[in-house]
Order: sequence, then C-alpha cells, then structure tokens
Amino acid sequence: MIEDYRALAVFVAVADNGSFTQAGRHLHLSTSVVSHHISRLEEKLGISLFFRSTRAMSLTPEGERMLAPARRMVIAAEQALDSLSDESEQPVGELRITAPAFWDATEFNRRIWRFAQRFPQIRIKLHATDDQRDLIKEGFDLALRFGELSDSNLKSKRIGSFRRVLVSSPQYLKTRPPIKHPDDLQHCEFI
Repeated sequence: MIEDYRALAVFVAVADNGSFTQAGRHLHLSTSVVSHHISRLEEKLGISLFFRSTRAMSLTPEGERMLAPARRMVIAAEQALDSLSDESEQPVGELRITAPAFWDATEFNRRIWRFAQRFPQIRIKLHATDDQRDLIKEGFDLALRFGELSDSNLKSKRIGSFRRVLVSSPQYLKTRPPIKHPDDLQHCEFI
C-alpha cells in the first residue's frame, strides 16, 4: 500500500513537471526510478496515465480523472508532516536556492551559510549557475539574481547592489596610449 502512495506522489510530480526527467529532478530520483513507479502504477490499474511521444507528454482522460485526488493525497501528506514541524522550536525542511556562480565568493554566500549554522535542521541546497532556471518547474524556493528583472508573477525584493569598477595592471597601462575618455577603451584588451 505504501508503494501505491509513493507511485501516486511520483504520478503527481510527473504531471506537474511535464516529464519523467523533470519529475526526477524535483523528487531527487533517477528518471528510470520515476518511469518504474509510473509503469507499475499503470500496470496495477490496467490503464495508461500518459500519452507519450518523443517530444511531448500529456495526461490521458484516466490520468486527468486521477490527478486531482492524487494531488489532494500529496497535499494532505505534506500537511501532516508540516503539522509536526510546527511544534518544533526551530525551522525544519529543505531550502532550495539558485544563485549566480560568482556569488560563491560574496557576502551573500557567507550570509546563507551563517543562516544554515543558525538553523541546522534546514537542509540548504545551493545551485550555483549563471543560467536562468525555471524556478517553478525545478522546485526552487529562492533565486538570487542581479540586473533588471523581466516581468514575472514571482515576488522579488532588492537585497543589495553591486558597483562595477574598471581595473588594469600598471604594466598593461604602460603598453597603451593614455586613457582619457571612455572611447579610448575600444582598443584595449579585456578579460
């Protein structure tokens, strides 16, 4: 019976994420394990839950009927677990964060790890990448970004600012004509 509940939770994740691979990432399972759960559930029920092609996946009518009750089961399980953690003096759970790779050496990164030390029952998963991630599909709780934000339904808040500074080694400047105007930078080498 517990295996059935697990398979239903995997089914909801696949439906919500749109693919076995994305559901696996969300659940921290391999794609083959996700596929195994779905196959066993379909075999037990004697139906197909998804239409599959090489490019797309969608729910069958039977899958559509099953999704809402299965989602309620997953939500109920999460509420049951949350009700126990509400009694704890300390926050508990997992916090998934995505941030640019260069932030690893910034004050923001140090603050995240101070937070982790203060609340040891929170598991922090920090995904450092310069690629923009789909926060909803990939299950991120927080994204640290810089620059102009595109229009979004996500909530955002400015937490700091950066200043850019142009620097050069004295040796390099000796090899160049004097730089007196920003236009003089056009012929310089940059890293």
